[in-house]
Amino acid sequence: MATGFATQLAIDTELPARRGLEFDAVELRAQPSQRNNPGLGSGDAALATQAYPGTIAVGGRVRLFPTPADWLALLPWLVGPAGDDGNFAPVDQVATRYLVVDNTLEVLTYDQCAAARVEISAARQEPVTLHIDVIAHGETVGEASTFPPVIYGTGQPFLFGDATFTFAGAERPLERFHLRIDRQLRQRYVNSRLATWATPGKRVVTFEAWLPWTSETVDLHATPVPGPATLSLVQGAAWVVFRFDRWQPLPIAPTTPGRQFLGLALAGQVDRAGGAAELQVSVSGVT
Repeated sequence: MATGFATQLAIDTELPARRGLEFDAVELRAQPSQRNNPGLGSGDAALATQAYPGTIAVGGRVRLFPTPADWLALLPWLVGPAGDDGNFAPVDQVATRYLVVDNTLEVLTYDQCAAARVEISAARQEPVTLHIDVIAHGETVGEASTFPPVIYGTGQPFLFGDATFTFAGAERPLERFHLRIDRQLRQRYVNSRLATWATPGKRVVTFEAWLPWTSETVDLHATPVPGPATLSLVQGAAWVVFRFDRWQPLPIAPTTPGRQFLGLALAGQVDRAGGAAELQVSVSGVT
């Protein structure tokens, strides 16, 4: 008996998908719903006389450890298109991709996939992890061994040790971080059981940083002033830089866990300070 498990993932703007990505977990599926007739007209009002199909929600979550080349390929989908200055920045339009998954027993293709929520995080001794909450508009089942030939990016994933964080005019020591981009997408069902489109709501970008409680961070506790912040990932000649136009952290008092090191947690929303986008991402040294 053959057992199915996800072995390959491809993400691309068109089919056949050619961009292969190494992944940690893929949890995509089509989830149909069912509605029941409340039993009107039957002898037992508590007995449902008929069940009929409801909507079909397609999507799920993907977890990756992207390489620098993977970031370059994914950022137009995850964040937004590159501007004239080469930086990727959020826009109101929703970009979509095709996702193709090989689970050894069949090949599943998901079309018009939108990145509803993107989370980027890392902690000590961990790779930089990318979580993508995907909303798709359809699932197609293909036969096994029909997964297209793909090309994988070269290089290794970024590690937490590759990260540098600057805020309030100085580089700050960092223990872990969590960046979230939430587009608050709302699915629309128009004459179809499948969603016909995803409408963006108010985009919310938040950033959380956990810092050691030291003389280098004590100034951030009492009166943290909103301002620009930068998270840089550097691996040799390749780097990815996340720039926050105006980060408004709310300080959380250092915990006292006994005879252990103290930490300072800063978490807040990223807003626009002027006409520029609240988040801008630049990539260099990657082809």
